[in-house]
Amino acid sequence: MSCNSVCQQWSWAKGGAVRTRQVRAVTAAAAAVVLLSGCGQVLAGQAARDPGVDPHAAIPALLDPGNYPTTPASALGAAGTAGAFAEGRRLAENTVLPFQVDPALSSPGQLGTGIIKDPKSISMGFPDPVPAGADNHHFVTGFIATADTGGSPPAAKTLQNMVLRFATPDDAAAAAADMAARSTIIQGSFGGDPIPTAPIPVPRYPGTAAVVFGDPHDGFTVLAYTAHGPYVLAQAAGAADTAEAAAALAAATLDQQQPRIDAFTPTPLDALAALPLDPDGLLARVLPRPDGKRNVDDGLYGRNGALASQSDPARSAKLFADNGVDTMATQKANVYATRDAAAAQAVAADFAAEQTASPTMVKSDPVAGLPEAQCYAPPKSSTGTPMGLPIVYCIAPVDRYVIEVQATQERDAHQMISAQYLMLTAT
Repeated sequence: MSCNSVCQQWSWAKGGAVRTRQVRAVTAAAAAVVLLSGCGQVLAGQAARDPGVDPHAAIPALLDPGNYPTTPASALGAAGTAGAFAEGRRLAENTVLPFQVDPALSSPGQLGTGIIKDPKSISMGFPDPVPAGADNHHFVTGFIATADTGGSPPAAKTLQNMVLRFATPDDAAAAAADMAARSTIIQGSFGGDPIPTAPIPVPRYPGTAAVVFGDPHDGFTVLAYTAHGPYVLAQAAGAADTAEAAAALAAATLDQQQPRIDAFTPTPLDALAALPLDPDGLLARVLPRPDGKRNVDDGLYGRNGALASQSDPARSAKLFADNGVDTMATQKANVYATRDAAAAQAVAADFAAEQTASPTMVKSDPVAGLPEAQCYAPPKSSTGTPMGLPIVYCIAPVDRYVIEVQATQERDAHQMISAQYLMLTAT
């Protein structure tokens, strides 16, 4: 299931990234079918369900979408000025995810995963003044994926893998050198004292420029920069034990990332504006944000890009492969496209099972009119997430699709999933 409601803040402290997390919620639901009797004589007895009624079928008349739209948007057409963002979503398919380097790196962070829309956004993974190193080098787009091994900081391992595209190989080489030069002294978290770094070799990659900071108490972090064609492949790799272990993690990432990016076919710069935002019309059927604007991360993702936002990506990798999940369309809600209706049922069941296994989540009230929906939330006595807000999470299979929504209030979540169902099934 998507990690869109899992908020994770990374701050650059001595020894690496320190994490706080807002946990997400979910619940299972079933709605009653109302059997209307005709006019005439009233006889005593018990009501019986029409044997021809599917108890799992939605009852549109009972759905409450609130003020959310229920009909698809107009065709989205070409990307135009958002072409670089669309290219970033394509780039996500060829970005190595942390769990693919080490299965233990399965605890993701939402604020460290997503599209790099401009050089300043490199701060999602790298401390100041590093992001400024990508300025003035014809930056195009990028994608970053973040995860760690969980537990109290410092985590045994952390990894932020970033792929940045520039206009030309010369631009990428200049940016990598500039970012490395700015890594000599990095800014501490929350305006803390600057932190000096030291050069460190990355095994098997003599052309990679890298620095390390940290100590045995707080752990070690390696910042590594590799120019590779028109790309800068950058890692912030952390290890609790030694600097060499952090450097080895960066090298293991490059072992996979270099051939993966070589398989990517970049869109010519003069064709970015022509990239289609919604070739199959699925995104137009996904619940839009209330202001009508899209976040930079909103759009269509393939399987790898979808895995980047999952709360348990290793588990989801097998689930998606087994059930033919090839697209995730995301805006206010998420919609996953699977192989067929049976596959959608399997994906929804697994998402629900993941929440059922969580000690911080319980089933919440059913969604009226949508028996297949399942919702989960923190217990009523809970204060919710570390930020003090409960997160209600709901899912529902619809034909070969799976709907996924989250909100801070149960009624809102129910209205969202009801509206999303109506929008997805509208004729």
